[in-house]
Amino acid sequence: MPFGNRDDWESTADQLLLAVRPHATPRRALINLPGSRPSCSGPRSDGLEGYARTFLLAAFRVAGAQGHDPHGHLARYAEGLTAGTENPVSDSELTPAAPESWPLMADVRQAVVESASIALALRLTRPWLWDTLDERTRARTVDWLLPALAPSPVDNNWWLFGLTVAGFLQDLGIETDRARGTIDRSLARIEEWHLGDGWYSDGPNRAFDHYNAWALHFYPVLHAHLAGDEALLARYGPRLHAQLEAGTRMFDANGAPMPYGRSLTYRFAAAAAPWLGALTGHTPLTPGATRRLASGTLRYFLDRGAVGADGLLTLGWHGPYAPVIQGYSGPASPYWAAKGFLGLLLPAHHPAWTDPEEPLPAETRDAVTTLGPPNMLIQSTAADGLVPSFGRVTEVRTSGPSSN
Repeated sequence: MPFGNRDDWESTADQLLLAVRPHATPRRALINLPGSRPSCSGPRSDGLEGYARTFLLAAFRVAGAQGHDPHGHLARYAEGLTAGTENPVSDSELTPAAPESWPLMADVRQAVVESASIALALRLTRPWLWDTLDERTRARTVDWLLPALAPSPVDNNWWLFGLTVAGFLQDLGIETDRARGTIDRSLARIEEWHLGDGWYSDGPNRAFDHYNAWALHFYPVLHAHLAGDEALLARYGPRLHAQLEAGTRMFDANGAPMPYGRSLTYRFAAAAAPWLGALTGHTPLTPGATRRLASGTLRYFLDRGAVGADGLLTLGWHGPYAPVIQGYSGPASPYWAAKGFLGLLLPAHHPAWTDPEEPLPAETRDAVTTLGPPNMLIQSTAADGLVPSFGRVTEVRTSGPSSN
């Protein structure tokens, strides 16, 4: 039975976006989702996170439809952009006159993370959003984004947030020398962490988990693709191919990713890497296997309570599950799962949407797969399609302060 077609993906994206609307502030600059506690960055940062991560989802949805936006998603995010950048201030300077102002990056580090989602969303939807904005809003948005070009305040995948902002500014022809410097510096930093076979350590401490796919491959490869930079794509594309070659063994036949490391509440963000391989041509998977894996991952979580009765993504794994919640996790954090909708950038006629689904590696034969850099041994059995066990791991991360 098929796991899901393109219409299913578009419908799911719309449902997720419509569900957060009641929680937006009057001018839509913040989306304050309900939750039992704020993240360690505070409620205003959490509201920005709600805006930024759902904006990325809206960007994949609308850009993939070549601007067709029947629910008017982009108009709401354009309005929020205007309000949020109108007068960004520190928490100590916040006044009733500017209740929707975004936090400054110098004041709230988490804003650096969210700047990447905002910049990427603007880059993807430029003809339908950015190009329609007035000059004052554009200038204020650039002013808010520029601090992200500074060296990363956290020595891990955070370096790629500045790269993502820089890529958007390069497209605009703004601060191009500074943007180029940020891109070069960021790529040089993660180069030290590439340990072979498509595996990056998330920082200098041999930390391995799903961030390898949904951050350390996601941002450089997508930037190279959007920039049309063939040299960069020639460097990073084969690494993505290598990661997918063995990394797909970390998924059951039903699409369930192995619970591995921190930030597990991002759930179907794990599908971003297979889609990225299809988008750029750097994948060992057939188009039918790509859709089976990605759609299976999405449906695996939707069928098991990831979305509550109110239509909102919960903090947890299947449904709400406190043990996977970390200090940096706020009510809107799960919406980094938006990365799993990257496949919507593939046109409707792409073989990943039109070819028949094909079996995943875990379904075709029993295998014992060695992943060298993270020192893992994965055993999978074709009879049940499950990935039942994995061997010794140098580091499986379940907590950490420097996060996303």
